[in-house]
Amino acid sequence: MRSSASLRIEKAAWAAFVVWTTIGAAVMPLGITPERAREWLGPGTAGALAAGFLHVADLIWMLLAAAVVHGEAVRAEGARQAGLGALLVLVGSAAVEWLGATAGWPFGPYVYTDHFGPRVGVLPLAIPLAWFVIVQGARLTLARWNPGLGRGGTALGVGVAAVVTDLNLEPIAWKLRGYWLWYPGDPRPPPWPPWQNYAAWFVVAAMLAAAMPSLRGRSAPGLRPALVLGFMNALFLWLHLARALR
Repeated sequence: MRSSASLRIEKAAWAAFVVWTTIGAAVMPLGITPERAREWLGPGTAGALAAGFLHVADLIWMLLAAAVVHGEAVRAEGARQAGLGALLVLVGSAAVEWLGATAGWPFGPYVYTDHFGPRVGVLPLAIPLAWFVIVQGARLTLARWNPGLGRGGTALGVGVAAVVTDLNLEPIAWKLRGYWLWYPGDPRPPPWPPWQNYAAWFVVAAMLAAAMPSLRGRSAPGLRPALVLGFMNALFLWLHLARALR
């Protein structure tokens, strides 16, 4: 039985995520960056506060999304199992992304910038959170709509969901938001990420999902993980449209 305090926290996280997404849909197409905020407001306190807020805004969004998804995981499989799953995805994705950003494998040649919020070394803190939201969110969504799906089918579905989300995300993250740069140092980079990026997204997401226990026979997850993924992809699609209209 979940405590009333936990339920209130989950509701607050969900409400904050929806509000934050709505604000992002209004602000992101304007191209307001920390650097522009400093230019507009000057080097004083107001400019510094606005730039600092914008620097962590995407990280806060990912934290809220992760909190919502994790709350539903706890509801479906218990705090211990959900915690172990979260640790697996966060640590596993961070390790793979660290390798990718330093060695150019398995995703291809890319580097992260400071535009995706605070970093630990080469890795933005928001990156493993994004992996968690996608992998765990897709896993819970599949369990809701197909409770009898086994571990293999879940892994396949999570891999597909990860690739679809990344296809939607890449042009925004690279071209519009500048979270990372593909082909660093190449004076004439190709217009799209390398094909291996999408193959790696599928394999890594599927492997992470396969390493987690099956949700067959567990309590049915709520609708919020599916809504979180839907809100995220809807925001990306809206930014595609806004970018095309600019």
